[in-house]
Amino acid sequence: MEDEKEDIGPIKDGFKYTGPLRRFKVTPKRHVPEHIQKPDYWLFGDPLSEIEANKTSRIIVNSDEDIEAIRLA
Repeated sequence: MEDEKEDIGPIKDGFKYTGPLRRFKVTPKRHVPEHIQKPDYWLFGDPLSEIEANKTSRIIVNSDEDIEAIRLA
């Protein structure tokens, strides 16, 4: 176990860094169990639920005539 913890740390490459960021080793890809529901954007990359929600939450800008008609109604 302790060997695994050492493998996760920053790469000692001898580069003289000027800031706090360091290169790290890439960890193996993890598997997501099938019983966990995938988000709607996993297949095509488009967040369909957000796109649908934006259709109903747009702010409508009314013209002066529309505003007057709304006031009279």
